[in-house]
Amino acid sequence: MKILYIHSASTITSSKANMIGVLLNCNALSTNGVGVELLLPMYNEKINCLDKYIYKKYGIEIKFKISFYKPFFIKKLSKYFFSSDFKNQVSKSDAEYVFIRIPNFIRLIFKCNKKVIFESHNNQMHDKYDFIDHYWKTMMKKYIKNINFSLFISISHNLKLFWKNLGLDESKLITLHDGVYLKNF
Repeated sequence: MKILYIHSASTITSSKANMIGVLLNCNALSTNGVGVELLLPMYNEKINCLDKYIYKKYGIEIKFKISFYKPFFIKKLSKYFFSSDFKNQVSKSDAEYVFIRIPNFIRLIFKCNKKVIFESHNNQMHDKYDFIDHYWKTMMKKYIKNINFSLFISISHNLKLFWKNLGLDESKLITLHDGVYLKNF
């Protein structure tokens, strides 16, 4: 099995905890026999040796492929619009599954004939604007019915119940709790 893991919320130079979590998730999948390619936005960062940079910054040895795409030209809008480079990267990937945490790219993934694995960390899909949150929830109810929508992961049981009560297809809902990197403790 091959997974294209798309993380569009942070760049590789980010100090946000979610970047560390994404790197560890990709390593865990790879360690368990899944072919993983992480696709990240690249703005103006210049990194000579990616593996050494990641180990020095995060203390993580990478066991998977990392690729970059040029995001939408207006950085603040890149969460809502994809670039042609992003579309090309998804289209040319030989991964059967695309793992994603932001719902606005799902339609494109379907058009590329890939299967979606979606991960939810919250009961809100957009925490700043209620109308976008409502729109994405409405679209998620439609997306989950698509044959190429494989799995909706919630990081807690109560979150799974929230999505079930909202009307998402229970047969595609699972709970996978967030973990901890034991090596650090």
